[in-house]
Amino acid sequence: MLYSASSVSLCCLEVLVHTDPDLIPDNLVWSWAELPEDPETLLYRSRLTDIERTRAAGRRWINSRVCLAVRVPSVIIPHTGVDFNVLLNPTHDAFTGVTWQSGGAFKFDPRLVSDETSR
Repeated sequence: MLYSASSVSLCCLEVLVHTDPDLIPDNLVWSWAELPEDPETLLYRSRLTDIERTRAAGRRWINSRVCLAVRVPSVIIPHTGVDFNVLLNPTHDAFTGVTWQSGGAFKFDPRLVSDETSR
């Protein structure tokens, strides 16, 4: 499964909550994908914070190969209706039709990745 988001800013938040700041590489780049069709919305009725159930739903979706991409709410910003994560299924036949566009180099603002002692 390939994780992406509807905006660079949501990608940043997802990286920050899932990665130790010391492990964030200095050579990040951002890019965007042109999908052959709009992502579907994955219907999920359980709590987003239930990691085991969300992972199981993701496995079922990947294995079903019913669509290339799905929109899922972000646990970080779940209720905006604007910001969402987009999951891509690299085993789907349409994955080869995804066109990647280069956005450029990316660096986090140091205030987001520094430790408390340096503030």
